[in-house]
Amino acid sequence: MEEFQLPIEPSPPMQSYLHYAFPLSVLMTNPYYTDWILNHFIQMVYDPSHTCPYDYHEPLYVHWPCLSLSILYPDMIRRLSDAAAHIRGYLQDGWYCAAWVNCAEIPGTRRYGDEPHIEGLLLYGYGPEGFSAMMYGKHYYSRTVGYAEFLRSLQTDLLCQLQFFRINPRGVDYRFLRIQKKLKSYLDSQDYDLDDHKYHNQEVVKAFGAEACRQIIPYLMANTGAHVDERWPCVFCEHKRLMMFRIEKIMESYAIPGYPFTAADREQLIKDANRVLLLCMKHNMSPTHATGSVCLETACQWVEKVLQREREMLEPIVAFDYLSVFKKESASLIR
Repeated sequence: MEEFQLPIEPSPPMQSYLHYAFPLSVLMTNPYYTDWILNHFIQMVYDPSHTCPYDYHEPLYVHWPCLSLSILYPDMIRRLSDAAAHIRGYLQDGWYCAAWVNCAEIPGTRRYGDEPHIEGLLLYGYGPEGFSAMMYGKHYYSRTVGYAEFLRSLQTDLLCQLQFFRINPRGVDYRFLRIQKKLKSYLDSQDYDLDDHKYHNQEVVKAFGAEACRQIIPYLMANTGAHVDERWPCVFCEHKRLMMFRIEKIMESYAIPGYPFTAADREQLIKDANRVLLLCMKHNMSPTHATGSVCLETACQWVEKVLQREREMLEPIVAFDYLSVFKKESASLIR
């Protein structure tokens, strides 16, 4: 059997949650979709009832307009005479496969050897030994998944799905005014999107925007004597990296008079956000969490500093009168 692989971005901007890492690993293979990403992943939510309590306020990727999808549900999977061959056929036709399977059977995943548990693999190629897959172990990475192991992961009473998707070519809706509104809603901790077509149900969301980000503080302080869920600081860092990238792209397109912050300031904010993650990791590495109180208290102080500096960097962009500048430029062109 010859090897075959579809293009893949192994380091997408969001990796903490697989329901973002998988589609972005595909979209980021095409620079055209950078603008789509800049339009999204601005708003944050705090939903304590959810398995992803601190998260982006976005639709699940099966509803993203830039993707085409075809889903096989458990009863359909069971009717396949050769599931591996079926997936290889889809891959050859340009479809990636987000396989939500029992990862207790998959070496290299964080669930391997545990009780049966559904988690995702992004299959993007194959060879004689098995599928090429992106997965989450100690970090997001690529590994070969043997065919026998994969087929065993489908043999479970848990709810497996094979979600085949590929890029759906269409225009990217990049609107600066809409980004401004989303940034203002983020700073004001208000929900801008009213369609209720998001991964998190709005009725159970307890905080939006910057206030949702701030919820990491009470979470950390409530766990000074325990292991903390590192997804919280990881998502915090990812959001700030993407926000700084968004500011960079805005500044490349619009000359905002008197904007006082530089590329070095953006780099510093990213480093400061990473301090939060590193302090949480240091806390978790302590066998007795003896240093937990000091590490997590310091992490919380950095959260406040980062959010304050982020606000200072965003407020001039939110206040920028884009329409008046656009009208002046249009008038000068007419003359």
